[in-house]
Amino acid sequence: MSFRDDINQKPGVFIGVSAALVVLAIIWLVYSLRGSKPAAAVITTKAFFSDDDGKSFYVDDISNIPPYEHNGKKAYRARVYEVKGSGQRFVGYLESYDDKARKQIEEAIKKGMDPGQAMQGVDIQVKKPGPGKWVKVGSMVSPEMVHAVTVTSPDGKKGEELQRVLPTQAESKG
Repeated sequence: MSFRDDINQKPGVFIGVSAALVVLAIIWLVYSLRGSKPAAAVITTKAFFSDDDGKSFYVDDISNIPPYEHNGKKAYRARVYEVKGSGQRFVGYLESYDDKARKQIEEAIKKGMDPGQAMQGVDIQVKKPGPGKWVKVGSMVSPEMVHAVTVTSPDGKKGEELQRVLPTQAESKG
């Protein structure tokens, strides 16, 4: 006996099972979309920066090679994170380049390379917001480097409770 014969002999059972599957699919869809917001358009020509050692951040052009001068202070790229579901944003760590790396990036840009691409693969330095030392990120993983890029929110949340945030169209108009 085939599946089609089973359907023809017991149409009520088939309709009941089909209806149950549709209801379950709708419940799953509603549950999975509950509380989600539409994704904002990310702007790839912008990045977050901080000129107060990570206490706050702002959006500026990604072609700024940190550190750069902003409002009379040194500004650094800020890697911004958000506690999932709360909207609480904070600087997870700061990024900068030493003079040698900066020169390498500037030369690549002069040759026509996109600033974002020019910064890829160049030695970068990182540090947590606040007092502390800059740590070079290289091919060798060190405990200092891991500590510098391990992100913890101001209220102690870590890991899957956090997500990295990129500048959106709305933020870039400020």
